Parts: sequence; C-alpha cells; structure tokens
Amino acid sequence: MAVIQKPLLEERGTACGGVVAIFHHHSVAFATAPLDGSQLNTNMKYEHLPYNKNLKSNARDLRKSMTKQERHLWYDFLKTYPVRIYRQKIVLNYILDFYCHSAKLGIELDGSQHYEDDTHLKDNQRTLILNNQGIKIIRFSNLDIDKNFNGVCEYIHNTIQNRLKEKLQWENI
Repeated sequence: MAVIQKPLLEERGTACGGVVAIFHHHSVAFATAPLDGSQLNTNMKYEHLPYNKNLKSNARDLRKSMTKQERHLWYDFLKTYPVRIYRQKIVLNYILDFYCHSAKLGIELDGSQHYEDDTHLKDNQRTLILNNQGIKIIRFSNLDIDKNFNGVCEYIHNTIQNRLKEKLQWENI
C-alpha cells in the first residue's frame, strides 16, 4: 500500500479577497467560494504561476537523468495519461517531479534522502508553500513505485479525477 503524506493546509486562503483556492486553466481563474460567502467573479484573468527561470537548465538536466522509479511512472503511466502531465516542472522556486496543471496536482517521488530530518522539514515547508498556491502535493516513496505500482497509479488517477470534478463544480457556481 502506498504511503501518502496528506498535504498541509490544502485549501488555505491566499490573496484575492479571502479566496480559499484558485485553479488556473489557460489563464482563466476558477475559484472556490470566498471565505465570506460572497460570490466570486470567475471571469477574472490570472497569469500562470510564476517560476524561477534560473531553474530551467536544472529541470532539463533532471528530465534527462530521471531515477528508475521516475522513468517507470512516467513511461508506463503518466506520459500517456489523458490529462496532460509535465515532468520536472518548475513552479515558483521548486522543480516538481511531475505536475498536472489542470488539476493543480504535484506528484513527488521520494528517495531515501527525503527521510532525513532536515530534508523532511524542507519538504514539509515546500508542500505548505505550494498548498498555499492551491497546488496539492502527493508523495510516494521509491519503494511504493517498486512494490505497489498499480496502487500508486490508481491513487494518482483518483486524485486527478477528484480535483477535476471539484474544479468543474466551482466553475458552475
């Protein structure tokens, strides 16, 4: 069974008048209800999430040198998934292993170094920052990929589908 770290503050309010979360799709904002219960103008245009351009060469290098588990997940599931998923995607100052923009979902594979105290703390801080941007992060260990690949794929699929359903519900408000 996959070991999943539940995201911290998944629906934490950000700017824009207390909006709980904002989903971007082709620069059109789809948002959950404002905290004060008022209606939100979902026709407002937003830029895509900012990213650190200085990380482009690092992301390119990481795409060329993926781990065995990243290659397995990419080539045997995510690459042909019907919803577009990017590998080694730069979001803010971070490079996510995999990112589904339409579902605002980051997928991270953690090797043994992620279980050291300082790395684990940095991962939690990074997850919090991304959650505050409306991005849900799900994590799997390399062992999860090796021992429970089908379970990992099913969890990713269900998470994407649930996030897309939520997004559609908010679009229709």
